[in-house]
Amino acid sequence: MWIFRVDEPRLGVIRIREWRRRARHTIGLLVLLPACATAGLFILAQSNTSFPNKILTSLWNGLNFVTTLGAFGVLVAHTLNASLANAVPGESPLRKMLFESAGHRTW
Repeated sequence: MWIFRVDEPRLGVIRIREWRRRARHTIGLLVLLPACATAGLFILAQSNTSFPNKILTSLWNGLNFVTTLGAFGVLVAHTLNASLANAVPGESPLRKMLFESAGHRTW
């Protein structure tokens, strides 16, 4: 015996509206997260490169950071403050490895 489910047209309209709202919310979050990561990396960048090059590098590193494509260890090492060892007691092996891979000298 076949059983059919019949919904009111108004209920279908409500469900479609809710689905569209959730889709807009999800797409908004997927756009906002890389944009915020790019803006933060641009603000933290201390390089003397040109403005468009700094924007492109921030966008690329932000997308890599959000999607975890590739290695961003050098990015993290460059954005960390070199005086962090003075503020935080003890030496972190991860921090030491990141700074050494970026070419910084650790004490």
